[in-house]
Amino acid sequence: MRTVLAVVLAILCTTGTAAAVDKRNHLTIGDVNGDTPLHLTVRLNDLNLTRLLLIAGADINAKNNAGIAPLHMAIYKSNVEMVKLLLEHGANVDAQTNRGNSPLHEAVAKKDVGIVTTLLKSGASLDIQNEAGNTPLLVTLQNGLQDIAQILITHSSSKVPLNFKVNAY
Repeated sequence: MRTVLAVVLAILCTTGTAAAVDKRNHLTIGDVNGDTPLHLTVRLNDLNLTRLLLIAGADINAKNNAGIAPLHMAIYKSNVEMVKLLLEHGANVDAQTNRGNSPLHEAVAKKDVGIVTTLLKSGASLDIQNEAGNTPLLVTLQNGLQDIAQILITHSSSKVPLNFKVNAY
């Protein structure tokens, strides 16, 4: 059901044909789900082709019809190296899906400590709420993910100034 060009690009990308990315306008064409060639290479866990598309000028923050950016896709695939590559090339660490989930929400849902840590080191916000009003920390607590909750709490507390004092009323 994909457009012919999207199918051709997907095939060329999966076979490693560099000529598939010779024109920038081809990099933004999405299939019926809105997935661009970059989404497809990320889904295939192909670091080399993803790097090639990024060098060719693919929109690293392009979202599909569900609001899923390539960074979200890398998290769904539990590919920490892909996550790092996308972040190094300027992926929005706080991009939200149509349901309001940030990459950190998705990494917490996948219970992926490595990706959670990578996102936090890249400046992911702990304060983003999804459409249900849940922050990533609330999601960890609701699901009994104590190890990840501790990582989020520790990261959050590291941002409290050393001279911070609680005022007694």
